[in-house]
Amino acid sequence: MLVAVSKTGCGKSFVAQAIGSAACRRLLPTRHVRPAGPCAELNRARPAKGGACFRLMDRFKSIKLLVIDD
Repeated sequence: MLVAVSKTGCGKSFVAQAIGSAACRRLLPTRHVRPAGPCAELNRARPAKGGACFRLMDRFKSIKLLVIDD
């Protein structure tokens, strides 16, 4: 796990994108999201019937690199 905390404009997003791009070039399953995206997906899937929430969590388990960038 890598957590980058710094002032605005220091290049955190740039570094996160570079790491994600390098992982893609190595054919690692990678996903780049904003924090609200996965939370909203889980909130929509939770009340749905048929195991939608579990399928969504299984999709996240298969990702080797998850970049969460605001």
